[in-house]
Amino acid sequence: MGLRGAANALMLREAALRLQRPIFAVASLTSEAEALAHELAFFLGESVDGDVPSRRVHLLRGWELKPFAAISPPPDVQASQLAALYAMRRLTAPIVVTSAEALMMRTIPREEFDASIITIAAAESLDLELLIDTLSTMGYQRVPQCEEPGDFSVRGGIVDVFSPLYQHPVRFELEDDIVTSIRHFEAATQRSLGEIVEATIIRTRYVAPSALKSKAVADEVALRAAEIGMIRKEAAELAETLETGLLFPGAELLMPYVYRHPLDSIFAYVPDGAVAWLMDPGRVVAEAHRRTELINAEASAAQAKPTFFPQPGSLYLTAEEMERQLSQMIAVEIGALVTAMAPREGWAPPIEVASAPALKLSSMQVTGQRHAISFEPLAAELKAVQHSQSHAVMVVEGQNQAARLRRHLEAYDLEVNADCKSFPELLEREDFRPAIIEGEISSGVVLESDGIYV
Repeated sequence: MGLRGAANALMLREAALRLQRPIFAVASLTSEAEALAHELAFFLGESVDGDVPSRRVHLLRGWELKPFAAISPPPDVQASQLAALYAMRRLTAPIVVTSAEALMMRTIPREEFDASIITIAAAESLDLELLIDTLSTMGYQRVPQCEEPGDFSVRGGIVDVFSPLYQHPVRFELEDDIVTSIRHFEAATQRSLGEIVEATIIRTRYVAPSALKSKAVADEVALRAAEIGMIRKEAAELAETLETGLLFPGAELLMPYVYRHPLDSIFAYVPDGAVAWLMDPGRVVAEAHRRTELINAEASAAQAKPTFFPQPGSLYLTAEEMERQLSQMIAVEIGALVTAMAPREGWAPPIEVASAPALKLSSMQVTGQRHAISFEPLAAELKAVQHSQSHAVMVVEGQNQAARLRRHLEAYDLEVNADCKSFPELLEREDFRPAIIEGEISSGVVLESDGIYV
């Protein structure tokens, strides 16, 4: 399928609404996956930062770290990845957007991830001490006041937990081990945001501090250190670090040793019947092979020092393994151009979507090298779009930008629709005034035959 600019996200929106089945969108780079997730969320009228159970679009980010680096992915990256895993396991028809790098990283065994999910409902009995222990094994940090995802606090019969699934922390109030109230609250002000019936808690990091103190983990790590020929002093220092039970930079390299089962691939989480939406599949495969070469090179460098690193296959997929997994899925391949060739065996004929660049401002030279932006061509084009009873939307990043743009356009006697708050709402209205909506897209698009100008 040939798509350009934001037409990819628009077409994905239509597929999501019509198919009502899981979609697994894959870009070559993390930056491209992030851009697609934000564009798709905009066109669906969602926020990529909203509560996970209430939205369809979920970004599965990569670590964006050099393989085997003694650096931990930031807590927010780990939390968002685990939230995406939850979406694939528990939500209906999620749309997960990811990259080649993220796909090649192995993750928590699915069976153990599923077993760690906790749902607490009002009026239920709850063992407070057991909950505290469980939160610690899930990577939560006990703090005086719950402020960041991964925090929890306990004050008498009040337990605050900041689960990666929600924008705000959750407060559980207990009386005699019975949950009497569950509510979201504002972390900064402690102001209540309203009661809810139940809340779900998932893991917040891949390696919990408590897991490092396990003798089984220490033995496995010692065996691996001997295999790669680590200097005895450095191996002893690593063993002492594990005994403290404190997290250290790069602790996630021990993921293959802290679970009862081998790590699973992301594909183990992909729901049955999911459609793979592949953006420039040639580039996805090329990036996977580049990543495989980098993994092998970094493994060789670690072995040469030697410094601790797990077996590459225990933590990463190879490019061939990723390709094999993708080949087993129903797939839609997206490219900027459609080549004139017969479809491959088992594939439908290619589809080309006619699109054009987005509406643009023009530059007008004033004096010397200084340039000013003229809104007159844009205003004229927007009037023509309105006259043809088509929908035009200008996407801005905030209220101040929206107000400035509105003033500029109204100076050319153009009435702007500033009441519309989402793209779906715009399409439902028979109001063809050009709209200004807050959101985030990387590039616009014109689908003239569909009457959409972004």
